[in-house]
Amino acid sequence: MSLTAREITSMQIVDDMDAAAEAFAALGFQPVANENGYPTAGWKAENGSSVVVVSRQLLVKEFGEEIADKVAKRAISYVFVECVPDALEDLGGSAQVLAEAVTSYGTREAIIETAGGPMIIAERLEG
Repeated sequence: MSLTAREITSMQIVDDMDAAAEAFAALGFQPVANENGYPTAGWKAENGSSVVVVSRQLLVKEFGEEIADKVAKRAISYVFVECVPDALEDLGGSAQVLAEAVTSYGTREAIIETAGGPMIIAERLEG
């Protein structure tokens, strides 16, 4: 067992980034600077709670329409791990891999289905 989990972030996949921004602002969240050029937005509350909002279109680009449809309009866990293949091995039969990709934003990601619903496991790639 590699125990590879490094960080877990709540992620919402939405069709309308502006509407999501209005909702989080109304709840007292403040936007976190986003300089990556991708349709994502980080939001942080005074108590340290945070969420990342991602455009469904980004998932379509990286994983395709079918996978984006499976995870859109919901909150899922985005779990950074040391090594995606090791994490998948550790998960064994408790997770079904729906899709894997090396993304345009420098991560290796796997969208998986677990008993608790879908999640994304990701590792940062060097360079």
